[in-house]
Amino acid sequence: MHFPIIEINSENYKDEHFSIYDDPTLEYYTDYYGEEYNSEERMRLLESEWFNEMFDGIGKVIPEKGIIQLFDEDTIRRTLDSYFLDVVEEIARHVDDDRIWRKFYAIRNAGSEYKHCSALFFYNGSGHTSMQFMEDVIYSAGEQMYIGQIYDAHY
Repeated sequence: MHFPIIEINSENYKDEHFSIYDDPTLEYYTDYYGEEYNSEERMRLLESEWFNEMFDGIGKVIPEKGIIQLFDEDTIRRTLDSYFLDVVEEIARHVDDDRIWRKFYAIRNAGSEYKHCSALFFYNGSGHTSMQFMEDVIYSAGEQMYIGQIYDAHY
């Protein structure tokens, strides 16, 4: 399955400061990656419903500027708290499932995929799952994040 690795930086600079190659998180969650999206593919992703939905309550994606304007800390906290409760409820639905693997699969996915998003983020020089990225985004509340290159990945 193909999915994107999205480079995001807290400052506006290109990816020559950091290299996505040989990042342990990216290597763990992929079998290969690296082909860069062209400008049309990049814009299509930035304007996509799933990408904008992922940042609902977190920040506003502004595709033409290549930025995400993060909301204030209280708004982000309420969004993440609400999401946490949704995830706990979703996991709890598996409590009576006789398939042990299914219970732990639900937990594992909840811990790595924010809103079931398998995209990876290369944030300020290191790889993150979508959940790792979102759980840290509150520390940048009110700031702009710059969307750099987007890479094709496969697992």
